[in-house]
Amino acid sequence: MKAVSKNDSEFILETLKQGMHVDGRPLLERRKMTFAFGKEDGQVLLQIGNTVLYTTLATYLRNPFIEREREGMYKINVNLY
Repeated sequence: MKAVSKNDSEFILETLKQGMHVDGRPLLERRKMTFAFGKEDGQVLLQIGNTVLYTTLATYLRNPFIEREREGMYKINVNLY
């Protein structure tokens, strides 16, 4: 995690004292959020303010390992562009 400079820290604290986010929104105002499903199963496009996330979720049913027949597996793969 990157350290916050003293100037940035003071700016953030001052905007919070004024009841605002650093982007000028009031503290209780949320960013606009929209989402849409993609053409394929498991695809979702999520937008929160100017932040955009496009994700695909895939699930597979497989036989467990013989030595761990009562356990499942959960795998996460993340690609950031």
